[in-house]
Amino acid sequence: MLPRRFLVGLFIALPLTAADPPVFPYSVDADALSGAADFSFLNHPLTPADRVFVRNGQFH
Repeated sequence: MLPRRFLVGLFIALPLTAADPPVFPYSVDADALSGAADFSFLNHPLTPADRVFVRNGQFH
C-alpha cells in the first residue's frame, strides 16, 4: 500500500515542479504615469489658412 500512496503523491506533485518558470518581473509606478497626450488643439474647423495646394510638383 505504501508504494501506491507514494506513486499517487508523486503523480500529484510532479506537475507542480514541471510548471513554467515565472515571467520576468517588472514593476510599474502608477503614480508617475500621465494620461493620454492632449491633441484637442488640432480639432478646429478648417479655414482658408489650412488649405494645401500643389504648384510645380511642390506642396504650398
